[in-house]
Parts: sequence; C-alpha cells; structure tokens
Amino acid sequence: MKALMIFSILFLLFENQVFAEKSLSNSMDKLGVNRDVVRKARLLNPKNKVKVVQKRAVDRTLRLETSLGYGFISGGNPYLSSKTLEGSVDFHLNPRWSLGLGYHLYNNSLSSEGERIFDENGTQGVAPDVRDYAKNSYLFSVSYYPIYGKVNLFNWNVTQFDVYLNAGYGAVNLDLSGNSSLASIAGGLGFWITNGLSTRFEIRYQTYQDTVGEGTTRNLNQTVFLAKIGFLL
Repeated sequence: MKALMIFSILFLLFENQVFAEKSLSNSMDKLGVNRDVVRKARLLNPKNKVKVVQKRAVDRTLRLETSLGYGFISGGNPYLSSKTLEGSVDFHLNPRWSLGLGYHLYNNSLSSEGERIFDENGTQGVAPDVRDYAKNSYLFSVSYYPIYGKVNLFNWNVTQFDVYLNAGYGAVNLDLSGNSSLASIAGGLGFWITNGLSTRFEIRYQTYQDTVGEGTTRNLNQTVFLAKIGFLL
C-alpha cells in the first residue's frame, strides 16, 4: 500500500512536469515561431531602405535674413592689409536656396612689406601700387544649402546648422580707376541658434582688376574670412 502511494505521487509529479514543458513550448512557439509573423517577414524586401531624417528646427521658407559681418582679407595687393565690414540681406526661397545682396566697406593700411618699402624709398616707392585700393563693393549672390544637421552647444541648446555654397557677382569701387567687375565663390557654415537669430562663418574667394603704374591693369585674387551675426524676419 505504501509503495502504491509513492508510485502515484511520482506519476503525478512526472505528469505535471510534462504538462509544464508543453505549456512552455507552446508559449515559446507563440513568441518566437509565430507562423503569421514569419510569413509577413518573408514578404519584406531586404533591398528596401528607409530614411529617417529630422525636419529642420528653423523653417526659413520665404524669410528675410539681415546680417552684419566683419572679416580679414588675405592675398591681393602685397603692400596693403585690408579688413572689411559687411552688411547683407538674404531672401530664403526655401531651406535649400537663397538670394542675397551684400555691401562691403574696406579699411586699408600698409602691410609690413608696404611699410618696409615706404621706410626705404618714401612715398614714391609704394604709391603706384597702393593708389588704386578698394573703397567699397557690392555683390549679388545665390546660396545653396546641401547639408544640414544639429549640434549640442555645451548642453545649453541644440542648434541647427547648414553647410552652404555661394556664388556672387557685382562691382568694387576703386580709388583710382572707379568701378571694376567683382566675382566671387564662397563656402560657409550657418548656425540657426533660434528662430530669429543666426551666425555664419564664411570663406570667400573673390577676384577683380585694379590699375598700377601708367594705367596698367592687373588681376587681384583675394581670400576673405568672414564672421557674421544675423536676424531672421
């Protein structure tokens, strides 16, 4: 009788264990081997790619941006050191394209080489090469913004930025020969700090002709390094 009771208990324990294993197997089948899920997964095309791109935080469509900038000029006349103050207006057609108009004032002084020549030869040594200096200029430009992203500024603000390209054409007003055609290409980085505030850092290559000696013209090629602060209207 005692042996029968022990056998019955062992049988019940074995049956419960088998039932538990079957239940666990069924549950795992529902989780990992669901036929409907497998069927739908097989219908997916692994060649399809999905792009997830966040929208621009600052919408510039049909907005005006007014900017004030200051820059240093490298190249051009070796006897002059020039700086520029710029005021500009850009009309953003959309986030990709904008049209601009910029006006520039130039501050010119003798470079170290110009001062050396002046000290050695007086005004006659450098006068023919520095008389036709740039006084001001204006540029009509087109900008294209192909790349944008976001950056965390010291955990203070997440700021949107754009990498942009720029091409411009206008005129420069020279002290001796008057107006001369001015062409430029540029690249830069624009930060849209808030919906109404922007900063830009730009490198511009520009070229024009001035006059030296007895009416001889020459091509001047300059690189302008600019920093700007702007307001979006």
